[in-house]
Amino acid sequence: MIGFFRSNASLPLFTYVRLYNGTYFAGKKRTVSLNLAGRLGYKLTVQVSSSFNDIAYDNKNISANVYGIRVNYSQTTTIHSSAYVQYNSVSDEMVSNFRFNLIHSPLSDFFIVYLDRRYVTSGESIDQAVVLKVTKLFSL
Repeated sequence: MIGFFRSNASLPLFTYVRLYNGTYFAGKKRTVSLNLAGRLGYKLTVQVSSSFNDIAYDNKNISANVYGIRVNYSQTTTIHSSAYVQYNSVSDEMVSNFRFNLIHSPLSDFFIVYLDRRYVTSGESIDQAVVLKVTKLFSL
């Protein structure tokens, strides 16, 4: 890693920048990651991210760029929702992830997650899933 900069995340508008130049499996990788986030009140946070990657291996050069947007919303102290949409320029895929989290007791959660993966150009669905997850903290 070359370096990074992170502004104060407690401010209404904050950013994160990361620079990387180094090895990547059997090749080399250069990455510039830029993230900008804003907090609207205490319940809603919106983050826009981008990652520009130049990868070189086996005498090939690939530019793999990834763009994303994340929205987090806290309805109450025990109910949270989030949505994350990401685009990958190499595979021309869009991945969407929607999550609902209910904290039913401390360190015990109920999650519902919906995942959708599809090609952007054709709109063809690659993968879809609904996942239910329950965690429970037991005291011994």
